[in-house]
Amino acid sequence: MFEDQSSKIYETLVDKVNNLFVKKPLVSTVAISVVVSLAVLFISMDYRKGEAKVEISQDNLVATVAELGSIEIKVDLSGAVKKPGVYTVDAKARLIDLLVLGGGFVSDVSSLWVSKNLNLSQSLADGEKIYIPFEWDIDGVGEGEADLKPLSLGIVKDTKQEDLVAGALKIMGVSNVPVESSSSAVSSISTQNKINANTAPTSDLDLLPGIGPAYAGRIVENRPYASFEEFKTKSGLSANLADSLKDLLSF
Repeated sequence: MFEDQSSKIYETLVDKVNNLFVKKPLVSTVAISVVVSLAVLFISMDYRKGEAKVEISQDNLVATVAELGSIEIKVDLSGAVKKPGVYTVDAKARLIDLLVLGGGFVSDVSSLWVSKNLNLSQSLADGEKIYIPFEWDIDGVGEGEADLKPLSLGIVKDTKQEDLVAGALKIMGVSNVPVESSSSAVSSISTQNKINANTAPTSDLDLLPGIGPAYAGRIVENRPYASFEEFKTKSGLSANLADSLKDLLSF
């Protein structure tokens, strides 16, 4: 289409020059050169405009947008998960999607840490590393316990959100998921008599917030305890975890 229009314009210019050549031969010789140059330039510019229109067509824009919508990223998942490794996920994926790919948590995951620090709705970034700590990563850390929290993971502070996290953990294979600040978990114990750390069976100790089967077994193994201070040093629990049980235990 562009070539046909340019050709017609060129022919019109040549006709006018020919008429001029008949009347004024000397002037027309110069005019022919100028007109031909202008015609070639016009055709070239017109053709380039046509090419530019083709390059930014709607089809090309749609293809570009579709291409951007399928971006994938790589994230390193390690620690207390069943299938650690580097996973390729959609850029819009959330942390819970990554954990599902990783098979969920192993039985000795630090449930207390997870319930306090893990934000399952968090977005992921390319090249990010996420480490889920084991129980022994947290045990004995004391005041530095928070240092194990990856910078990318948000702290869950709302009680209802923590209960949702606990439910998600159960779905992923962790049968006993205590949530320290959960009102239901604490009230079920506080409304009853305190649990005797020296005589209670493992099944009762297991009900304490932050205490799973492994910690309950450790408490039983290190008995007896004459006082809370002795319990704090002998039980094998971190100082922070032991302090959280102070009002729930008797000796």
